Amino acid sequence: MTKINLKNVKNSSLSSLKYRAPTQTLFSCLLIGTLLCLVSFYQTQKLIEKKSNSERESIMNQLVTLIQKPLLNNDNLGLQFTLQEMTTNEFVISCSFFDVNGDLVVKSSSEDSLNLNSEKIEKKLEFEKTVLGTLVLELDLSQIQSEQMKIFYYVFLMWLVLTVLLTLITFKNSSNISKGITNLISLIPGDNPTITNEIHALESKLQPLLKSLDEVDVLQNSNSFACIFSGVILNRESLNNELGKENQNSLFEKVDLCVKRTLELYGGERLEGNEGTVSFLIRSNSKSKQHILISLMAVHTLNQVLIKLSRKMGISLNLSWSVHNDELPLAPLFKFHESIQKLKVLASKEASKNNNNDIVLSSIYFDFDELTTIARFKFWRENIYLLEGFDEQRQLILQKQIDHICSVCF
Repeated sequence: MTKINLKNVKNSSLSSLKYRAPTQTLFSCLLIGTLLCLVSFYQTQKLIEKKSNSERESIMNQLVTLIQKPLLNNDNLGLQFTLQEMTTNEFVISCSFFDVNGDLVVKSSSEDSLNLNSEKIEKKLEFEKTVLGTLVLELDLSQIQSEQMKIFYYVFLMWLVLTVLLTLITFKNSSNISKGITNLISLIPGDNPTITNEIHALESKLQPLLKSLDEVDVLQNSNSFACIFSGVILNRESLNNELGKENQNSLFEKVDLCVKRTLELYGGERLEGNEGTVSFLIRSNSKSKQHILISLMAVHTLNQVLIKLSRKMGISLNLSWSVHNDELPLAPLFKFHESIQKLKVLASKEASKNNNNDIVLSSIYFDFDELTTIARFKFWRENIYLLEGFDEQRQLILQKQIDHICSVCF
């Protein structure tokens, strides 16, 4: 397990996950949306300019072609008719022809001649290097701009809707996660910290359980604390008689897998056991009720998993458990291993005296009244207590863990 370096929760500058996640999503969407809108607007303006220039050139060239014949024939009536025909174009507001002196010769206007968005373009008409006059067109190309800007508005609207949806979804999900973490924090033994950041608060509650032994701890503390577990299969002899070699191997392979997965969940260490015995330990740097609680949760979970395994395989597997909570010397190393072996033997002997599915705790550091604050116990013998169960909320958590391990193991 890795040692967690915590910051002071009360002085944390980070806000609650419930609001931090949607805020980050909103600002991310705003940044992406701004870039997207700038690119879209720039491309739309370029497209509008290109189409407008193309339309101007097309209308002017068309009119120049049509006006040449009546102009060369000095046919003012035909000229008027040509200009009037051109004003039927949706983009043309008026057409005017001025002679070389700048005097108006003919003019034709559309019905809607008053338009604030109009623009004028002109072109001098020449024939065989002789200037015939000037053609002036008044155009309204705002329709082109309006049609092309719809693309930009659609992009903007899609971005706006997507931003709102993502922010709301993120807020809902982060609220559920924040609520779940807060509920989990309240279930872990210990003083509840002020929650300004759920992750930091959860780390603060878990710190006593997750803190590992490192070189500094070894130098500062000559001893550590451990819960040594031993589970005895009470009917091992009858199982040997009832089951064939293949069925026995299958059973104990699955038992080993269940033990392995449970220890991974609770941070336990497997110990070498005798035939018909399962042994492991969970260490802590200090004596605490939280350490004992986690240990009891581990052995209870494993016991229930093995009960479900035996039912699934149609085998009667009778188990009894004993947990010894005691101090272990860290140095010298041989003393540490001797102490573990001694406690393992004591736990195995105690477990063999009990009934099927019994879980007893042996501890000289906490009395009966202190232990009843973390679980329900029955006084068994001096410094030995029979575990009867946990409170309802913790039992629900344990059931989920039991179901998870069962789904993984069988």
